[in-house]
This record gives sequence, structure tokens and C-alpha cells, in this order.
Amino acid sequence: MAGALDYVGSYVWSEKFWFPENVSWKDIENHDEGPNAGIYHPQISDLIMPIPVAVLLGVIRFCFERFIAAPIGRSYGLREGKIMVAEYIPILEKAYRKTKRPDDKAIEGFSKKLSKSTRQVERWFRKRRNQDRSSELKKFCESGWRFLFYVSAHIYGTVILWNKRYFAETLHCWIGWPHQHVSSDLYWYYMIELGFYVALAFSLMTDVRRKDFYEMIIHHIATIGLLTFSWINNMVRIGSLVLVVHDAVDYWMEGAKMAKYIRKQKICDAMFVVFAVVWFVTRLVIFPICIIKPIMVTPGLHNYVPGWPGLTLMKTQLIILLGLHIVWTYFIGRIAVKSVLYDNVQKDERSDSESAVTEEETNGTVLDGNLNVNKKKE
Repeated sequence: MAGALDYVGSYVWSEKFWFPENVSWKDIENHDEGPNAGIYHPQISDLIMPIPVAVLLGVIRFCFERFIAAPIGRSYGLREGKIMVAEYIPILEKAYRKTKRPDDKAIEGFSKKLSKSTRQVERWFRKRRNQDRSSELKKFCESGWRFLFYVSAHIYGTVILWNKRYFAETLHCWIGWPHQHVSSDLYWYYMIELGFYVALAFSLMTDVRRKDFYEMIIHHIATIGLLTFSWINNMVRIGSLVLVVHDAVDYWMEGAKMAKYIRKQKICDAMFVVFAVVWFVTRLVIFPICIIKPIMVTPGLHNYVPGWPGLTLMKTQLIILLGLHIVWTYFIGRIAVKSVLYDNVQKDERSDSESAVTEEETNGTVLDGNLNVNKKKE
């Protein structure tokens, strides 16, 4: 067993994977003397820091949501909400675990087996879905926390990177590599961001479940993998650019959702428009053209960093993120189309919300996440 672990360890930490030729682990050790004195190279041991950071952020989030976001939400009339609990019926409960929305044929079958009307069976499934639906107050608090973090992280990242030469010229991310100094402000930028995504990866299980749940898992894993990998072999410059580009857009969506929950529709619509524009510019223009393209096709890059397996892995991670951006652009497009058809932003297409059980359904009213939004009559 020990021999197998040693073999796996030697492969995982192989210098041939992590570095190009003529670069080794010794080259990124920190020394007080010699030609690289004064340069802080990222160390693998540094990656312990995101764990306590994640715990601290979890505590801050708990306090923020409970003592700041929740009172604000309640002041606008948001409540936890009383969900009607569906009667426990073993046959229907078993069917619900397989599909939350059975077709008409299945509904009729359950109706005959249970001697209930199809309307009663449909109501049972609707109530059962509502049991899994989170309240508006919970959604407001979650969005409030993410809004606060993304705004803070984006401001901090922009401030510390603004005067860096590689902020404007991506090629300078590689000049002098791997002996590039990581300043204390950049160090903490990375540790806090890593801690945040580690915390998010765990909180996905308790946060509001959205339609893109699995895409979010892939996103968080890819982001954590990208940050971890770029830290270990000192590709921190390119990693920091990825972070600041991503943080530039997320808080606009979170702000729009917060406005939606408290019924500030005009603010919601305005923030969504800004979000859509910033999303397109940062995720589909700046990210692929200014960050991915130079790594893929810039001829001068190989004068500074020749190709090696580790660099290929980084390219793959960046492409995965770009693929997720394209998927989410589809969701954003659906929201935009609905906003044109119905005069306002209906909902975050990623939210797996469910209409409450109410007789207003037959009067053309759509309850979206507990918010009444009147459709235009066609």
C-alpha cells in the first residue's frame, strides 16, 4: 500500500508535469540570499490557509445574513413563509423521488390507484414541490451575502492590480516566470478568494438549489482547481486576472435578484441590463480574447514559457470556464427574452422555484418565488 501511494505521489508531484524543462521544485523555494532573494514564491503549504479563511467567511456570512440581511429583508415585508406540508402517501412519495413533475398519464394512473381526482393528485405534487422550495427571505439573504463579497473582492482586486503592468498587457504574466514575486496583497487576494469558493462548494448543499446545480459544482471545482494549480507553480498573475474579470459581473445579478425579492422592479430591470452588458463584455470578450487567446496562440509566449503538461491543464481549465460562460449566456438570454415579452425580468432562470398553491393560478397570475408578477394577456 505504501509503495502504491509513493508511486502515485511521485507521479502527482512529478516535475515533468508541473514545470517545463530546466525548472524544478527547488527553483521556487524561497531564499534570503542569492539571485532570487526577496522574491516570494508561492508554496504548497500556503494552501492550508484557505481552510481557516473559509471557516471565517462562513462565520461572517452567518452573522451578516442573520443580523443584517434578514432584518433588511423583513423591513420590506419578506417572511420565512409557511409551506403547506403534503400528506404522506407512500405511492406518491416514491414517485416524487423519481420525477417531481409526472405526466398526465401518470397522474391518471395515481388517481385510479388512490381513488382520488386528478386535481387532488396534481395538488399533492405541487404541495410536495413547495416543501422543497426556499423562502424569499432565505434567497434575499444568500444573494445579499454574495453581493457583499463580490463587490468587496472586485474592488480589492482592481485596486491591487491596477498599477501592475500585466493588468494591461497579458504577456507580462509570463515574463520572468517562475521567479515572480507574490506581494502580500496579492497573497491575501488569492487566499480569500480560494477560501470563498471552498466555502461555496460546501454551502451548495444547503443553499437554494437552482437548475444549474451541477454546472455550479463543475464551476466551483474548476475554479478551485485553477486557483490551486496556478498558485503551486506561480501562475498567480494570470489567475488574478481571471478572478478580477469574474468578480466584475456577479454582484450585478445578485443585486438584481435582491431588488426583485423586495419588489423594486425598476431597480431590478436596470441592474439586470447592466449585468447582461457587463457579462457579455467580461465573460465573452475580455476573458477569451485577453486571457485565453494569448496563452493559446501568442507566438512570443513560448519565448518565456515553453509548453508542458501543466500548462495544457491550465488551458483546459480556462476552456471549461468559458464553456460554462456560454451555457449561462443561454440562461441569461432566456431571461432577456421574457423581460421583453412581459415588460420586466421574470426570474433568475437558474432558480428552481415553484408556484405556491393558490386559486389565483386560474386568473392569469404567476407567482414567481412568492412574488406576484402579472402576465400580459395574449
